[in-house]
Amino acid sequence: MAGPPKQAHSYSLLIYGSEAGYLSSRAQIQLSGHSPEDTIAFVRFCDPDVTFPLDTYDNDIVTMYLPTSMLEPALNILRTEKFVQVYFGPAQGFIDTGNLPIGARPRILPPVVQSPTGGVAARRKKKKLRSQGRSSSAR
Repeated sequence: MAGPPKQAHSYSLLIYGSEAGYLSSRAQIQLSGHSPEDTIAFVRFCDPDVTFPLDTYDNDIVTMYLPTSMLEPALNILRTEKFVQVYFGPAQGFIDTGNLPIGARPRILPPVVQSPTGGVAARRKKKKLRSQGRSSSAR
């Protein structure tokens, strides 16, 4: 059974602990419609050596399975695209960004790294001081 396209408006990320994960998955992204209670899809991420369950469409919710290597690319899509829709086609789930103009590439966000010099707030303060022509050592 094919499911109609539904626009995702928000997402939540759940990462499973332990060596076994949960139900053969390591992480899950829940996509929601207009409200967080309006679940439209679950995207579950499995280790490469696991036999992936089949994608399903049940109770108007798409459940799809991807390898764990696709977690970061999937999150980048959700963080950067303004339009994302989900649908269930012939025996598999789909995430679609719609028709984008050529050359309109998404901005890929770098991994978050904790700075040894005091974190994000300290870096912002130093940047502000530099833009004002002062250094943090002058304060």
